[in-house]
Amino acid sequence: RVKPTCTSVLARAVSVPGAASGAKVPLLPQVFNDPIHGHMEFHPLLVKIIDTPQFQRLRTSNIRQTGFVTKANDFEIFHRVAHLAGEFVRSLKKNQPELLITDRDILCVEIAGLCHDVGHGPFSHMFDRMFIPKARPDLKGWKGKYKGRKENKHFLYEIVANKQNGIDVDKFDYFARDCHHLGMKNSFDHLRYIKFARVCDVKEKGLQICARDKELSNIYDMFHTRSRLHQKAYQHKPSLSSRRCMITEAFLKANPILKISDALDGNGDVVIDKYTKLTDDIFGEILNSPDSGLDDAKQILNKIISRKIYKHLGMTKRGTEEQKTLTVFRFKQSCVHQVSDFLLPKNFSEEWIHVYCKDPKNVAVAKKSFRKWCGKNNFLLPPLLFTLKHLDSTVSSMYLPTVTQQLTELRLFLHFLYCFYLMLVFATAAKMADLHGNCGFSRTPYVC
Repeated sequence: RVKPTCTSVLARAVSVPGAASGAKVPLLPQVFNDPIHGHMEFHPLLVKIIDTPQFQRLRTSNIRQTGFVTKANDFEIFHRVAHLAGEFVRSLKKNQPELLITDRDILCVEIAGLCHDVGHGPFSHMFDRMFIPKARPDLKGWKGKYKGRKENKHFLYEIVANKQNGIDVDKFDYFARDCHHLGMKNSFDHLRYIKFARVCDVKEKGLQICARDKELSNIYDMFHTRSRLHQKAYQHKPSLSSRRCMITEAFLKANPILKISDALDGNGDVVIDKYTKLTDDIFGEILNSPDSGLDDAKQILNKIISRKIYKHLGMTKRGTEEQKTLTVFRFKQSCVHQVSDFLLPKNFSEEWIHVYCKDPKNVAVAKKSFRKWCGKNNFLLPPLLFTLKHLDSTVSSMYLPTVTQQLTELRLFLHFLYCFYLMLVFATAAKMADLHGNCGFSRTPYVC
């Protein structure tokens, strides 16, 4: 029923001696073996959701959440998020029985983890963040409030998609998954975070999921891992981001013919049926279509296949933009004084603008125009060469400590090495003078 990389074994119910004939025996949980998180046990209701055509679409059509970054598709991802969500809420129930977390709450959180991104379109986030705003600017995202749980259980909404500080099981999964596939080290220990997380009553904020003071360095590792993945994979400037732009442009050119955006219109079963058929296969449909109206879109997609991608001119951000900091996260104990400023990033979230040139013949002219535009509009200038004076503007401050702090530490270290060198020279000179005196030679003055 599922891929070999995520094999399943269904523990089937058997007849019980002495049971009445025809009596219904409850189905047992289904166990999935995952290469990232090991064995995962799912409630029969979750299995029913997995077996629906809308969910199987993620597997049969191989919709990739990370686009070209890894081969992991959404079908495998949602299993893991549901598993971590269940483990998280069970840990809270075990450690804090006063929260009155029920089995129904646990099941609802697992369903939320299983279905949190089940509506992804082709190439996942590229479709909803880049294609839809241009193809259908009349559609606006849902920005309502969560409903269904009373205020004393609003902390359950922070497990799958945490709007307070961004620390949730969705990130826990893709950190472990993508670091595994990309061969990168994941320094964040999500199992330790789950074990030490507690729900606390925060003043004027109500009940929120908080962490112990000793978990502060682990949380810094989480944001550092996230930044490295964005820099080296998700937002890799020479290729991945350029390909997303090209695919979006191809889809926009093919939209009048294939009516891609029309799958978002309708009510009930009509829109569900149309959207279920909208998958990554549209890439091949455009390439193999004999329709002459798709020639422009075909040309763009053929450039992607032959790696004739748009040239990256540089990246920039507003010079006076206020960055998001981790201000809403509450710790069980005050511990700011225990963390070195050298390890503390200035920001935990920031936005960068990548600029590309379609025509490789005009790259030099486009770079000059880009720098001129940045200067006029109060954007940071992309440096021509990487030097220390450009360090603050070229490297993301999400994982780079303040440059002044780094230089101060470097000066102190160099000063220590210089003093140690002088002491070594004086000691060597004195030793040589003693040797010369013991051998009967006249002592020669040494100048250091």
